[in-house]
Amino acid sequence: MKTIFMMNLNSILSILFVLFIRRIFFYKTTKKIWLWFWKILFLRLAVPLFFPVAFHIKLHQAVPVIRYMRAGITRTDTPMILAVLWGTGFFFCLFYYLTNYRKDYKTLQEAVPVENSMYHEILQQYTKQNLCILQSDKIGSPLTYCILRPKIVLPKSEQPLGLQEASYIFIHEISHIKNQDNFWKPFSVFMCCIYWYNPFIWIMHRFMVKDMEFAADENVIAILGKGVRKGYAETLLQYQISRRSQIAGNKFAENIVKERILSIMKYNKKNKLFVPLCAAALGIGILSFVSPQVKAEPAAGEFAADVSIAAVKDETPETSLSTRIEQVKEGKITGEAAEMIAEELHEENRKMIAEYENVK
Repeated sequence: MKTIFMMNLNSILSILFVLFIRRIFFYKTTKKIWLWFWKILFLRLAVPLFFPVAFHIKLHQAVPVIRYMRAGITRTDTPMILAVLWGTGFFFCLFYYLTNYRKDYKTLQEAVPVENSMYHEILQQYTKQNLCILQSDKIGSPLTYCILRPKIVLPKSEQPLGLQEASYIFIHEISHIKNQDNFWKPFSVFMCCIYWYNPFIWIMHRFMVKDMEFAADENVIAILGKGVRKGYAETLLQYQISRRSQIAGNKFAENIVKERILSIMKYNKKNKLFVPLCAAALGIGILSFVSPQVKAEPAAGEFAADVSIAAVKDETPETSLSTRIEQVKEGKITGEAAEMIAEELHEENRKMIAEYENVK
């Protein structure tokens, strides 16, 4: 439970930090740097490992501490209930996404190959991979699917693409393939299913998908030059206006066209902040694996106890208070606390505190 709590706390703080610096420096550096941030954080969520950094604190007040818990729920019941709740949410999310993925995959399997020499010449110019080009009437904009053997799918049209438009599209999709977005997108979805209860993980996934598109757009402008920004933006608008996609995974990219166009128009090749932001990404990667641990060194006479009603009832009247405290220390008495034991120990605690003050 402690490890899970620390992972979620670290992830929330890291996400908030990245979103903060992203808001400030988004248009001042390459968009790939934000993908690196998100990838580091998602990898961190997949590795339940911490390297503890201990902080020693000495406690100077020897006051007995009694921890009371309400009756009705035992320590073993709580983790079980939480596990059932988590499992229910996890399998529901996983089932939902697998169902959509299966539906999308079947739809894309119906796409037909495209034989166009110009298309293949453009691909050979920008990548050494032997990519398959398909065409479908059920998508609204070009997309890439499959991890091991990626395929580029184009919307069906009566006329073939022009040289400039085809260059925009293929460079954009090749950028997705080189950045391994076809792997990272389902991987981040799976992490969202695991951490379904943490809204910040869903927010991170959403920003990661957006930054995938921004990074691919940026690569098109970087290769073809700033002079193509207007034509590329018009191409994006054309696919948004033409028709909507039936592929669930492609709808989000179509919904952020305005943001993509703004990013294209503000493209700046100078990346003076590249090195500092890389250092920040490295720092986040290191800090996310660190778990601060406070080690308290109690003074003499200090103790903590968890006492249950059942344990009190099982004890005989002859058992002294000091004996029961020793049994708590040894772990023989555990469980819930109750008003019964609180009333019994209240007076004794007051006496011990008074004696301690007199000694001081």
